[in-house]
Amino acid sequence: MTLTSPDRVRESMNCFGRKRRQFVFGVDFELKSGFFSEDPHSGEEIYFSVKGRGHRPKGGQSGGLAPKAAERTKILPKPESLESYRRKFETTARGLVRGDSYLVNLTLQTPIECDLSLEEIFLASDAPYSLYLPGRFVCFSPERFVAVDGNGTISTCPMKGTINAAVPGAEKIILDDFKESAEHATVVDLLRNDLTMSALKVRVERYRYVERVKTSEREILQVSSDVRGELGP
Repeated sequence: MTLTSPDRVRESMNCFGRKRRQFVFGVDFELKSGFFSEDPHSGEEIYFSVKGRGHRPKGGQSGGLAPKAAERTKILPKPESLESYRRKFETTARGLVRGDSYLVNLTLQTPIECDLSLEEIFLASDAPYSLYLPGRFVCFSPERFVAVDGNGTISTCPMKGTINAAVPGAEKIILDDFKESAEHATVVDLLRNDLTMSALKVRVERYRYVERVKTSEREILQVSSDVRGELGP
C-alpha cells in the first residue's frame, strides 16, 4: 500500500466499481493524499472491520488483546480549558446570531495519552466500523456514512443527538429536546439534498429513532434517521 493522490484514488474506484470488484480506499479531509487497496483481504497491513467482517491481523479478533495489554487500555484525553472553549463557543454563537450560518459543529483537536500502539487500539475497539492505516492513524465509529446495496439503493443514516443512557427517562428527554430536534432535522435535510445529486426517489425511510451504543465508559443513546434513494444503472 502506498499513498497516492485523491484523483488517482477516484480513477481506481470508478474502474473497480464498473468491474464490480471489492476495494478499500481512503482520502484525507484536505484532499491532499489517499490510498487504494486492490485486495482488501490480502496480507497488506490495512486493517478494517465492518460489523465484524473485514481484514484483521492473523488471529486478531475484536477485543483481541493480550491480557496485559487489555489491562492497560487507558486513554487519557487532555481537553482545552473551559475558558478557552468558552471563547470559541461565544465566537460561534455571535456568528449564528449574525446569520453567518444556521448550523455549526464546533469541534477541537484533543491530545490524548495512551500507552498502546495504534494497532493495539484497533484490536481493542469493538466498534461497528474501524480502520487502521499503519504508522498514520486508527479510527472507529458507531456510524456509517453511506451504503449501497446490491439493488442500487443508496442510504445514509446520520446520528445527531446524544444522551447518557443512565439518565432517567433518557429516550423521552432526547426526543423532546427542541435544540436536538432542530439540529437533527437540519442534518437530515442536508443529507437528503446530497443524495438527490446522485439518486432518484429520495425519501426519509425512518426519522429520529433511538439506538443504544456501548462506549468504553458508559452506554449512550444516539438519535438516528435513515435516508434512502435509488441509483440508476
